[in-house]
Amino acid sequence: MAFARPPIVAIVPDGNRRWARLKGVTLEESYMRALDAIRGSLEYLFWSIGSPFVYLYSSSLENCIYRRGPDARALERVASRAGIPAFRQIEREGVNVYFYGCLEAAPFPLREYAESRVLEAPPKPPAAIVLTCYSLLAETRRRRLLGLNPQAPLVDLLYRSGGEKRLSGFPPTLVSYAELFFDDEYWPAAGVRGVARAVKWYLERERRFGR
Repeated sequence: MAFARPPIVAIVPDGNRRWARLKGVTLEESYMRALDAIRGSLEYLFWSIGSPFVYLYSSSLENCIYRRGPDARALERVASRAGIPAFRQIEREGVNVYFYGCLEAAPFPLREYAESRVLEAPPKPPAAIVLTCYSLLAETRRRRLLGLNPQAPLVDLLYRSGGEKRLSGFPPTLVSYAELFFDDEYWPAAGVRGVARAVKWYLERERRFGR
């Protein structure tokens, strides 16, 4: 694939719980497969495409506050057992990992890891910028909109799986002129294949930036 420059990509991996119900598997298995799909997608974007920055919208603040019961416990187990080791591995492979959001609401094992990697200065590429327990409303109240800060690269392509056609709180200032690709396939089934479809579609687009 030939790019004028490799795109900055945002991934909204939606559909994990619906995929678990469809396949009759546990939420924990779904989240484990989701994590594998995320890691594969990051490797594809960084090493095959050459993206300098990738945003991963892991959860909204509402997800973190209202997720209860088996769903919350499954997510905490996966974050502790596999999520943090997966991020550490991509760091060893040369990717810088940053977090942004209301991290005090994140599950404890992830919170401890994320708070030492908060995005406070311009990120160094290649970088995965993870939005965890993110809330545009909370950002507005704190008067520090991510998309208006120079440390936040603007998105060229936003990919969302799961069939929903909305941003669900992803910072709109980051996607002002982004190409938006909505995939009907659920995450984790979509995975790298879905992200690659979006990149191919993006390559065929004529970007006008409001002109």
